[in-house]
Amino acid sequence: MRIICDMDGVLVDFINPLLEDYNRMYKENLKPEDIAEWSLPEEMVEIFMNDPNFFMRLRLYKGAEEMLARLRDSDHEIILATSPSQNPNIAAQKVQWVKDNLHLPEYCKNLALVERKDILQGDVIIDDNPAFFRGFDGVTLLVDQPWNREKIDYDFRVWSIQSIPTIIEFIEWRGATWQSA
Repeated sequence: MRIICDMDGVLVDFINPLLEDYNRMYKENLKPEDIAEWSLPEEMVEIFMNDPNFFMRLRLYKGAEEMLARLRDSDHEIILATSPSQNPNIAAQKVQWVKDNLHLPEYCKNLALVERKDILQGDVIIDDNPAFFRGFDGVTLLVDQPWNREKIDYDFRVWSIQSIPTIIEFIEWRGATWQSA
């Protein structure tokens, strides 16, 4: 199965470092739960757009590396897909981040820097932004975040990234059952 997996907000903790910087700069005390919509205020966007090392400081969510290993060990093809934004430095940071943190050449070879993930071909897409599901022909897994809790269309809501391999197994089983019927 070909699995398209987002980075920021799915594998990588983007919001906590961003809020730490924002809170320090603006003397606020925002938490991830306070970010209730996808669009970020311009002041937050400027933080990661103007910091030449912002993305290099990000860390994997707990269990992300193990989840990727389980999918890889089950012979799934994993395509990491991430938006490079309008800043070429961000794209370079994301490529370097994959090299430095995932340590597997296959992830560098299967890294897609795209504004529209729906144009990628795959069986499953895993993302925290449901906008990327529009036009995608496969199964959609929405990783739960405070900014995507409104009622939207998706096939599965993922409450924990550690559960993703089990959901993928279910999707495979369900697909095989349908094909044999």
